[in-house]
This record gives sequence, C-alpha cells and structure tokens, in this order.
Amino acid sequence: MNTTISPKNVPFIEKRFIDYLLVYLLVGCSGMMFFYRNDEYIIIGFLLSAFTFFFRKKQIDGFFVLTVLLYITFEVLQATWFNSFSVNTMLSTLLRIGFAYFTVKSVGSKFVTSYINVLVFSAAVSFIFYLLTFIPSTTQFITRNIAIYFKPIFEVTEHRYGVSANIILYTYNMDHVLWFRNNGPFWESGAFGVYLNIALLFNLIKEKNIFSRNNLILLIALITTQSTGSYMAMFFFLFAYFMLRRDVKYKFIYIITVGFIAVYGFFNLTFMKEKIEQNIKVSGHNTHSRFGSARSDFLVFIKSPYFGYGRSLDNIEKQNLSIGSEDHRNNGVTGMLTAYGGFMFVFCWVTYFYSFLNYVKTKYSLPNIRSLAFIMLATLLLIGFSQRIFMFPFAFAFLFIHLVERKEVGCET
Repeated sequence: MNTTISPKNVPFIEKRFIDYLLVYLLVGCSGMMFFYRNDEYIIIGFLLSAFTFFFRKKQIDGFFVLTVLLYITFEVLQATWFNSFSVNTMLSTLLRIGFAYFTVKSVGSKFVTSYINVLVFSAAVSFIFYLLTFIPSTTQFITRNIAIYFKPIFEVTEHRYGVSANIILYTYNMDHVLWFRNNGPFWESGAFGVYLNIALLFNLIKEKNIFSRNNLILLIALITTQSTGSYMAMFFFLFAYFMLRRDVKYKFIYIITVGFIAVYGFFNLTFMKEKIEQNIKVSGHNTHSRFGSARSDFLVFIKSPYFGYGRSLDNIEKQNLSIGSEDHRNNGVTGMLTAYGGFMFVFCWVTYFYSFLNYVKTKYSLPNIRSLAFIMLATLLLIGFSQRIFMFPFAFAFLFIHLVERKEVGCET
C-alpha cells in the first residue's frame, strides 16, 4: 500500500519541531554568537524554510513579490549611482528576505508564539550559566575546556568584535562577563536585551498578565543584561502599556511602581544617566556612541535621502563620508535610514505598524488597539536605536507578520 507524503501525514509533534527549528535558526542567524557571523547558516535556513513552505503547499503572496522588487530596485539604483554592483550583496538581501518570509508563512499564526517560546527557553537556560559566572574560575574552566568544542563550523566573516567563546546556548563575551552581564546565546548582552524586549512586547499583549511565568522569565533576563537601551525600552513599554490598558486591575499601582523604578534606576545606575550623558558628550567626536552614530548617519543620509547607500559602508567610504577606521555605526534606526533612504524607511515602518496592528487585533477588541500598536512600534524604535538589527533576517519577519495574523470572530477582550 502506497502512502503519499503530504503535510496531513506529518505528525503534529514533528510539525511543531520543524516550526521551532525554523524560528530558532531565524533568530540564531540574527544575533546568536554561534550562528550569526556565518552566511552559510542563512543559506541553510533559506533552503529549509523554502522546502517547508512548498511542502506545506503555501501560496506566494503578492506583497512578498512587491517587497522583493522594492529592495532589489533600490539596490540596483544604489549600484548604478555609486558604481558598486555586487551580486553577492543582492543575493544576500534576497536570502534574508526569503528566509524570513518562508519561515513566517510556514509557521503561520504560531510564528509569534514560537518566537516567544524560543526566547523564554534561551532566557531560562541563560540563568544557569549566568549564575555560574559568579563562581570563581568557573567561566575560565568552561571557556578553556568546553567552549573549544563549539568552534564555528564554517569560516567566520571578518568582524571588528571577533568571535567570543560560546557553547551555542550561552556566549562568554568577556567584556560583559567581567561586569556580570547576561549575554544569553547572543553576541553581547545588549543584543540579548533586544530580542527579550521583542518577546516581551508580543507576550504581554498575548497573555495580558505581567506576572505570568513567561513574562517573569523575560523580565528577569532583561534585568540581568544591564543594558541601557534594553532598560529604556522595557520601562517605556511597560509604562505606556499600563497607561493605555483600561481593564487592568490595580492599573495605577502598576503605573506608579514602574514609574518609580524607572526614575530611580535612571538616576542611580551607572549604565543609565551617567552613560547616556557621556555618550551625548562624545557624540560630536566619534561614532562609537549611539548618538554619535545617529548624528553621523543623518549627515550622510541628507546627501542621498531617496535611495540611501546600501547595507555596507563601502559606498559611504567611496563618497569620502566615512571618518576612517574609527567609523563605527551601531545605531539600527538611523543605519536603516542611511542604507535604504527615506522611501524604504517609511515603507518598512508602516508595514511594521500594520503587522503589530493585526497582531493586537487578534488579542483585543478594544477602542485603543491602534494606540497599543503604536506603542509596540515606538518600543521597536527605541530598541533599534541601540542595536543595528534591521539588516538581520529576523527583522524582515516584521514585514510579513501581518500576512499570518488575522482577527478571528469572538476574540478575547
């Protein structure tokens, strides 16, 4: 008897395993130390997600075609204007967009939940290794005797930060370990904070309970990152969320508590007010701070506001707009503006908002759902200000979430 292999024949457990594998790879290629510096993993993720997409008999959306055409058109314009045509760059962009799209569509409405669970898992595991860093010599033992077996499988792309010792599930970025900052599996604690904040955004909207198990895990992990940008984004989102929610019991207690902790932390933690003031102070001299990077990016942007300069710094250097070897651009929002110009910037952020709006609609039937979506968008802006994340595969997923999030009749309020 012949059995036809089809999506209906695949057991639910196996299907969910593939879902989690795709989402984990997407996140991994976007910041986890073991994966994100190897383009080979993006290729593997693209092929696996594309195979899953067609095996599950999904249909290509017109919006996906439009998005690809827009990105390629702008990259062709950049290549023509700056005489810097690169097949590798265009293929890399296509792989990133395709990887994100095929993953979102293959996993469907479970994509956000899968992402949340991946980050909750990563956070929970990180606590074990983070606590071990407080035990003398433990970090040294792990990096010298265990991490050596987790070296990159593929050749690592050159990068100013180098490769930190890691065991896939946890990264030992020694500059951060010495200050007892939790890196999780990401290249640094600030990056870990970015993805934790995104998970918190989605999960608080989903569970509507700040004290749920998953939200507590995410919050505790966020606190252990000791990341300035992550703290700012976390406090902003929590404060604005409770301000908007009309049905939260003890609403004003939450608002006062979050506000007090935020203000106290801002003036008393050295990596908050003191660090921000220092970054603003040096912003006119170099691009090492987020403010200096933003200032430099804006000065570059106004010289090519329509289609930008591309994903790398090559075109900026060709126009003698770079400040040399010390040019370190780490602001994700202004970096995105510089890379693709004003039109694509607006296109992406309007689409991000639409994805957030559709997601909120599946969870609430309230008159202020647009405001909740705006809060999510504003929080993403704060997150992106501190980390250059929008060129990574996961960020492209924000363009397609609205395709799989649909409001259902009788949704919970």
